[in-house]
Amino acid sequence: MRTRVCPAVAFLALLPVLAVLAAGAAQGAVPVAEQVTPHTVRFFASDADRDRAKPSLCLQQPLPSLGPAPADWPVTPEFGQVQGRPTAFIAIAPGTDLYGAGEAPGSLRRDGTRTVAWNTDAYAWNAGSISLY
Repeated sequence: MRTRVCPAVAFLALLPVLAVLAAGAAQGAVPVAEQVTPHTVRFFASDADRDRAKPSLCLQQPLPSLGPAPADWPVTPEFGQVQGRPTAFIAIAPGTDLYGAGEAPGSLRRDGTRTVAWNTDAYAWNAGSISLY
């Protein structure tokens, strides 16, 4: 049985990777979008960032590019920097359901919430902690 994944959901599953791919984001650089499966697109902040990217540790084998992203792909991140640090911003249309947030505790449905990813060590984690690790 084959599972179909909505393009927006497949994209959201790759969000943790965007922070790495945005590492060299330069203001005004043109993002690169390449299709890696029929329902998944991988984004880089620029051609140079794509060329410097290391393979994902989450995959057994790197996913080769199948070519440019479809012209009608519904989601495109905006890469930039805030206080000298790389960022990836995704505009979410009203009514879009978001689920999970990786390291942030809370309810499964994340609509209307904001998650900031920050490298910390969450010693003595409890339900009031802002980060699991």
